[in-house]
Amino acid sequence: MSSRLTTDKAHEELLVGYLTDRMMAEAPVHTYGRDDLRIEIGGSQGALVETGWSHLMGQAPVILVGNTGAGKTSALDGLSVLGVAHDRLPGRRELTDWCILPATRGGDTSPVTDRHERFRLTSAFRDLYPGGMAEILSWISLPDTRANHPLVFDGLRGANELGFAVDNFPAARFFVIRVTLVTRLFRLCTRQDPFDGPQLSASEAPPEALAREYRDRLGAAGLLERMSAQELQHFIAAVATARIDPGDVEARGRIVMEEALKYDADEAAALLRRRAADRTVIVDSAKMDADAVAGRLAGLMASISPSAGKG
Repeated sequence: MSSRLTTDKAHEELLVGYLTDRMMAEAPVHTYGRDDLRIEIGGSQGALVETGWSHLMGQAPVILVGNTGAGKTSALDGLSVLGVAHDRLPGRRELTDWCILPATRGGDTSPVTDRHERFRLTSAFRDLYPGGMAEILSWISLPDTRANHPLVFDGLRGANELGFAVDNFPAARFFVIRVTLVTRLFRLCTRQDPFDGPQLSASEAPPEALAREYRDRLGAAGLLERMSAQELQHFIAAVATARIDPGDVEARGRIVMEEALKYDADEAAALLRRRAADRTVIVDSAKMDADAVAGRLAGLMASISPSAGKG
């Protein structure tokens, strides 16, 4: 059975109609803009921009690659601690809120906080634009007056997005952060990100009963078959020590599982090794501490000339 997420027929027709209208010759391309960045949804890649602005495609951004919980935010925070000058582009979540969700909801800009609904809507966008988030990057233009520091984007996922980026961003570098699914799940269960929702504390149930409930919740999320016996034992001990509510484990587990089905991290890394090995760095954040990962990212950025890709 296919794991691809799809939209219902009525929603698909709304999406197709809305974006088709935006791309008609007699209608202006839908532009999201501010003083330091513009995005033209459905615009022609490489189309002319006004004097003083340049396409992101002609520059050399560093693109972070990794699923939720891989450690991308920690790596970026580490750059600041190291004092590495860089220019952060709006991140994946911000661009989703800013561009994809309104486009797939007929212009509705109200927040969408449910992760499963966000997956559904971003999948609807990808049905029309297979490059997904990478296609949005191809519609970005920047003023030439922006700080002349390496541009960093967090982040792309999956082979479709990476394939599009390799083809359309010839000067881009890719920084891939790998981590096991179990580690990602634990980080998602314990990190204090308001976007993930409130965290609850486990009940005072006996350890054996709590362990059984953790196992049941992981099974309900479809994760047991993806964990070795040793990984399962260590994970249950860790979340029990952290007093994570079993309901939180299941909810976070469903997010990790849904993302794993939609964005295959192994396939994405293999694509980059095959097609862009000379401009890709791959690290394992489970085997390196956050400072070491940030140091590798800083090293990649130091190899880029501020004018790389321009002109």
